[in-house]
Amino acid sequence: MDRSASDPKSVQGNPAGVATKFVELASMETSPGLYGETTRPYLELPQPVAELLSFRFVRPWLGSLPVLDLGCAAGTYLRHFSPGSVGIDVSRPNLEACRRLGLQTALADLNQDLPVESSSYEVIFCSHVLEHVDAPIHLLRECRRILAPTGNLVLGLPIENSLVNRVRGHRYFLHHPGHLYSFSLENIQALLAKAGFEVLRFYFEPRILRTQWWLDLMQRLPSSAMYTFALGYWVVARKRSEDLSAVGVTL
Repeated sequence: MDRSASDPKSVQGNPAGVATKFVELASMETSPGLYGETTRPYLELPQPVAELLSFRFVRPWLGSLPVLDLGCAAGTYLRHFSPGSVGIDVSRPNLEACRRLGLQTALADLNQDLPVESSSYEVIFCSHVLEHVDAPIHLLRECRRILAPTGNLVLGLPIENSLVNRVRGHRYFLHHPGHLYSFSLENIQALLAKAGFEVLRFYFEPRILRTQWWLDLMQRLPSSAMYTFALGYWVVARKRSEDLSAVGVTL
């Protein structure tokens, strides 16, 4: 795909200055035959998502700039972002739900190269998506390409082996067949470093005790300890100016 193509892709809502960030897609159809086996289950799957309590901590990192929301689902987070923000998803029900909310969306398969121009966004938001894609490091490298210099990436991730899940008898892969990967703190730091990012901050989501004081305390205690007690976590990372993807990085 030629990312420098001058013809913009159709973006729902199509405000001035937004559509030009997208390049032409070969097709806007959601025919199952166009997609791989890990994408096809999501084509007609509506995904209402409950907003996480800990989102309030990552929201300030997004600022007042337009945000590219990868895997925007039904717009749970996209509706909070600044004008000019765009959500990408492959699910037709999700995109229709976003349009009913007046949100700008585009159809794309996150397992493929993204139809977005390089260095076109200051902020990318990607919540509970990375564990579903075929090649997480490919998506992270696409995020780096799309981000402007020193742009921020906000990732939301579930936790496989937390104490909470063990107590609940929750089986990360068995109960969520769409989960292909699980990311420890060390693992996601290594992947982000190889993709050309530096981690700035972790935030954690409670499961059982959901009071404000515990939510605040979780963000102040050591990340390695909170990982055990959390339902999921956020990673805030910044694009490095130099390309570290081709060199070894020691954490």
